[in-house]
Amino acid sequence: MKADAAGPPPDEQLTPDAERGVTLRSLAVGALLCVALTAGEPFGVLVVRGSALCADFSTGGAIFLFFLLIFGVNGLLRRLGPRLGLSSAELVTVYVMLVLASAIPSWGFTMNMMGLTGGLRYYASPENEWYAHILPHLKAWAAPTDDAALRYFFEGLPPNEALPWQAWAAPLFWWSTFILAVYLVMICVVTILRRQWVEHERLTFPLAQLPLEMATTASPTAAWPSLFRSKMMWAGFAVPALIFSYNGIQKYVPAMPVFELGAWLQIIPGVLYSTFFVRFEVIGLSYLVNTDVLLGLWAFAWYFMIEKAIFKSIGFTIGAEELYSDPGQPTEAYQAFGAVTAYVLIGLWVARKHLRGVFRKAFFNAPDVDDGRELLSYRAALIGLVIGLAYVVAWMTRSGLALGHALIFIVGALIAFLGLTKIICEAGLAYARTPVTPSALTHSIFGPAGLGPASAVNLGLALCWSGDTRTIVMTSAATGAKMGDAAGVRPRRLFGAMFLALVVGIVASMAAVLLIGYARGGMNLGSWQFGGMTNCTGTWMINHMPLQDRIGEGTSWGKLGFLGIGAALMSLLMTCRYRFPWWPIHPAGLAVGLTHPTFHVWFSIFIAWLIKIIVLKMGGISLYRRTRPVFLGMILGAFTTAGLWLVIDWLAGRQGSGFTLG
Repeated sequence: MKADAAGPPPDEQLTPDAERGVTLRSLAVGALLCVALTAGEPFGVLVVRGSALCADFSTGGAIFLFFLLIFGVNGLLRRLGPRLGLSSAELVTVYVMLVLASAIPSWGFTMNMMGLTGGLRYYASPENEWYAHILPHLKAWAAPTDDAALRYFFEGLPPNEALPWQAWAAPLFWWSTFILAVYLVMICVVTILRRQWVEHERLTFPLAQLPLEMATTASPTAAWPSLFRSKMMWAGFAVPALIFSYNGIQKYVPAMPVFELGAWLQIIPGVLYSTFFVRFEVIGLSYLVNTDVLLGLWAFAWYFMIEKAIFKSIGFTIGAEELYSDPGQPTEAYQAFGAVTAYVLIGLWVARKHLRGVFRKAFFNAPDVDDGRELLSYRAALIGLVIGLAYVVAWMTRSGLALGHALIFIVGALIAFLGLTKIICEAGLAYARTPVTPSALTHSIFGPAGLGPASAVNLGLALCWSGDTRTIVMTSAATGAKMGDAAGVRPRRLFGAMFLALVVGIVASMAAVLLIGYARGGMNLGSWQFGGMTNCTGTWMINHMPLQDRIGEGTSWGKLGFLGIGAALMSLLMTCRYRFPWWPIHPAGLAVGLTHPTFHVWFSIFIAWLIKIIVLKMGGISLYRRTRPVFLGMILGAFTTAGLWLVIDWLAGRQGSGFTLG
């Protein structure tokens, strides 16, 4: 670990409380809060149109509810009697459930899936040709087919009309089994790699640090965590709280000027431009990250922006902009995905000794390998991985995707998810996205002629859970496993709590989206999921079919060439990092690419990097640790205030007080 590595020293970790970690009351509280979170997120996004708190890796909704639980209910219960409140380990269990459920309701799965599977039929018209080219390839068990039910879902249910649950029953059931299999695969991968990341590579897990601090108390009888007694934490909390609240009030008093937190800057008009926005949650999380990682993130963002400007000025292109890769062009997107691929493969090579131990324990019960601290035994994890992948492939081929296409897609998805997860565990990015979707990668390998219309349609459907990867369960599971281990929670019981959270989150979010859609009409909600996403995805399907002038198009060698360039550059940078201890820049930024989140957060990462460099130069690690509560407070203040304004706007009947990236 670098000298400026984030996080508390080992002697400041939570006191183990394994016996009281996963208890009936912690499961009950966690499940109840998961219902509130996963049903509340669609309401907040679709109806209140405020901050999306479950859309990103930062899991702001989980932090908001966790703060209310600890500062309010649990603190009061502990004042009445120390044993009445939840213990530290029980609180960690609740948070782990919340962070798993956060990845489900909005951009992670449910709102995307329901808006897309219903919208493809609802928005079909003779002009867009979806009737002829898309709908014939949609299976009735994977997408609702009742035209009246879909019309009511998008336009609102007439008075005294019964909600047509039956039209959605089969699609929602089969999609639930599919996504649970995907989540099982993700948790099994985390189980296999947790020790390598935590003990051997010593990743800092910035997303776990604030909730761990919030769950820590000075003594078993203390009502509130030590962090809440820090004046510096509350000073950091106050900065976003005051600014966000001022802008929230401005929505009600338009005569007040808006407190601007950034701007766009045209450096070379029409060629080189960038955003310069201050995002307090990004600054707070980035302060917990090593400086070489931060340098890599903002420096490679500029590398891609300048490269894009150069290619644009000379008219060089290898294709149209990919869906979910913007503002980066394919030259930047595929270069970054090549870097992700090399980053993952090199990481697995570095972990080869650990992986050999995993297989020896799984198949030969090697006594020198201990898996007692894992969510599942290594044998169970490998079996779950195989069964989960088999079901995912079978489901996708049954829906119409050719077997070869499904296998390539799954490999691409695993690389994207694994790469993002490791980067988030090391870089603490609040907002990120894979630079190329697995669907686009599969299309680039086979081309329209090699795919065919059925595969193109089903690769488009897969975008609802693998396209806008601003949050994924694999990252949440990695954060949860780290927190459970630090708190001494029994890992096998924690896996059960995770699974409960996933089931509750899927059911509650689906019910919420159905109720909101039929009550208000999806097309009236002005959301991405009920409009723009469906139109973009349907257009993507049509554009990637072998129609008209694309009948003979095959492999996109230009895109794969840039993928190779990115892989070679990442390999070189990783070699330098491992061979030269003085190497100043971490290559993770190359793998992040120039997606919408990166484009909007690089400046905040730069601010955190600059502040941390100055702090370390002036006072070293001791000054860093003294200032750390300020930045933890920024994270907490940003998400707590965003959550409170969701509640205020709901009660006042107003809309639009959004403070997250969106």
